[in-house]
Amino acid sequence: MVQKKNSDKISIANIISMIGIAALAVLTYLGVLYTGAALSVAIIVAAVIAALNFLLLWFMCKAKSAENYLSKWIIVEIATVVVYIGCAVGSTILCGIPQFFAVNADRDTIREYAISDTTKLSALFDRFNTFENEALGNYQNGLTNAAQAGAVWTDSLTNHIQTLDGFNRTDTQTIIHLVRAIECDEVYGEKYTDLSREKVKAINDIKNNIIEGLNPFTFPNVVGSIKEIAERAERELTEISQSVNLPIIENTQQPTNNSRTRRRAYIHKYDITGYQTSEFTIDGGIESLQLHTCTNGSQGFNIWGIIVAVAIHLVIIFNYLVIHRTRTLAVGTSNEEDGGRILK
Repeated sequence: MVQKKNSDKISIANIISMIGIAALAVLTYLGVLYTGAALSVAIIVAAVIAALNFLLLWFMCKAKSAENYLSKWIIVEIATVVVYIGCAVGSTILCGIPQFFAVNADRDTIREYAISDTTKLSALFDRFNTFENEALGNYQNGLTNAAQAGAVWTDSLTNHIQTLDGFNRTDTQTIIHLVRAIECDEVYGEKYTDLSREKVKAINDIKNNIIEGLNPFTFPNVVGSIKEIAERAERELTEISQSVNLPIIENTQQPTNNSRTRRRAYIHKYDITGYQTSEFTIDGGIESLQLHTCTNGSQGFNIWGIIVAVAIHLVIIFNYLVIHRTRTLAVGTSNEEDGGRILK
């Protein structure tokens, strides 16, 4: 900042103002993140706000300590102060500083949101696992029964079995291996593994940064992850189930009476009677997830956010408030300021 003498030296007032600008940059960065903006946007906005405040402070100090043409410099000073106040108010509101404090003041509610959302996400995967494991069990039982001696297959079942590599009607172990291969490669294959890994990471991040204690610096980066992974999980788990499409194999032949022996004859005729697929959705739907709403700006203002913002701006302009204002006397026959030599 500008000083009357020794302008190349850094004073205590300079240091105090720089601390204020640094604090404003950090708070602006967090505030923008808490409005749901991207990390890159938050960094750019924080840098611009810090640079703008530094520039306005420099102009205010320059105008106040001017040593000539005071009537002109006072206009510059007043205009710069007005612009600074406008920027301070605008940046405080638009950059989410009150939002940052509002969110952190509501930690208990946010923690409840986090627990509820992660529970719903885990339940979604549990329902998928339960359904597909039962489907695999039904499919294995159906194939085993159809492989029994004397069992008759319909054309649809025959066509299906012909697609099974390595199927051996006389060796039930091949059926177990076939079902196991479907389980590993199709149900719980690479697609499910990647999705499950992302789910575990999202839940652990929320647990570490919100449930066990809200971390104000990492909170904005993880708060939206639960909704993103939930939307992806609904879509991909349903796709897996429909892709595997395990058939239901049942005995469809009714017992018939033998007229000669007067006994009921049982012919085991197996057919595909349906397919085991399901759609998987979050309990209550995606719209029931609440954690991501913590950074949508709905929390509004917080009195502590306003107080802290005002305090930071007072620290920033500390250099301007304490800097020396030059008083001048003109040298010459006129009593008017001549922009020349100055008596101090």
